[in-house]
Amino acid sequence: MKKIILIAVIVCLMASFGANAVAEETPDSQATETQISASDLGTSDQNLLPNNPFYFLKEWSRGVQSFFAFGQLKKTELEQKFSNERLLELKKLVEEGKASPDILKKATEKYEQTMAKIKERADTIKEKASKDENVNKFLEKFTNQQVLHEKILQKLEGQVPKDVLQKIKDAREKHLERFKEVMTKLEDNKEKVAEKIKNALQNGDSNNPEVLERIKNKMPDNVKEKLEGIKENVREKVNDKLIEKATEKNGEKNCPAVTKPVADFCKGGIVKVERDSKECAINFSCKIFPANGQKICTTDSDCPQIMSPCIQKDDGTAKCPPAVKCIEGKCVSEKTI
Repeated sequence: MKKIILIAVIVCLMASFGANAVAEETPDSQATETQISASDLGTSDQNLLPNNPFYFLKEWSRGVQSFFAFGQLKKTELEQKFSNERLLELKKLVEEGKASPDILKKATEKYEQTMAKIKERADTIKEKASKDENVNKFLEKFTNQQVLHEKILQKLEGQVPKDVLQKIKDAREKHLERFKEVMTKLEDNKEKVAEKIKNALQNGDSNNPEVLERIKNKMPDNVKEKLEGIKENVREKVNDKLIEKATEKNGEKNCPAVTKPVADFCKGGIVKVERDSKECAINFSCKIFPANGQKICTTDSDCPQIMSPCIQKDDGTAKCPPAVKCIEGKCVSEKTI
């Protein structure tokens, strides 16, 4: 009788705390850094957080799930699910602003430990993604979700208290290291590693190039070369999506039409949508990412100009967009000089 009761308790706890396993696992292709949700990570909202006195029940439930997971791949998948949950817990703690720095640090450490477990589990998987479809499916999902992890950690750096900031930065570096180790352990084809990362980055948000650069720098040299080759292609697609979305939103909000930039307007950079107080897109500017600390420009002609037309005023004068000049190796708008 006691065994039956124990099994019933386990089932109930796994149903309540482990419901994430049946959530949609495919990240939304429209997810952005500011819109990443639990469903994008293939899990559910995390409501029982580390600052709750009953959080130990959730940890216990995870232990039970791990005990009943058979096979190294299944155990690795489960640790990946736990890492998603722990990062979302940390994200929610930060957003609520109620947790102490100690709680935030401990939650970050738990996330780091889970990422380390994923690497340990992956080391025991003998099959490669190129030869085993189940491993390949796991690695594709893993790549998609780890790119989202990087974006969440990137945002958390700007939200946590100062005495937690270094902990988040360290977690971000360790996360990318674990990401690299798992990718290169389970996929021995450098072209496929680069392809998986590229596909994961096709989310159409303005942080893709920066995330790509960080991921690229962590990868082995042979993978870096492949990622360098796709970087410009990713930027172009991101720019096209940003411009397209801004134009569509203006139509939905009954905003005035915004003039699209000319072709190759922001080659080598990322388009930034400028908005008015009503959140209508009114202009497009360009943010350039310098390579390896080099100067962005040497002359004004190296800087992308804001391509919106001049606006005629009632008094006959024209209001034109500010020119962008090259000052000390940086492209600077006249209005900020």
